[in-house]
Amino acid sequence: MGSTAAGMRSRTRFVRNPEARWVARNLIEEMRSEEVPDGIRVTVETTALPRLARFVVGLGGAAKPLTPELEAEVAALAQGALAAIAAKRSP
Repeated sequence: MGSTAAGMRSRTRFVRNPEARWVARNLIEEMRSEEVPDGIRVTVETTALPRLARFVVGLGGAAKPLTPELEAEVAALAQGALAAIAAKRSP
C-alpha cells in the first residue's frame, strides 16, 4: 500500500459474512486475511492510512475497524460524506 518502514503500523479490521468472501478475493496485495467466526479479520502493515480507510468505508456496515487510528480515519470519511449529502439536501 505504498508504505515505507518508517511509521509503518499494523491496521486491522473485521469484515462480516457474506461480504467477507468478496473481500478475501479482492484484498490489496499487502493485506492478509484470516477466517474468524462470522467473517474474516484483515491485517496490513502500512503508513497509507487514508487509502486503507477508503477501502473500509467502501464496505459500509460490513466492515469494522479494529484499531483506534483506523476507526478515527473511517469515521472522518463517513462523516464527511454524510455532511456533503446533508448540504446538498438543504435549501
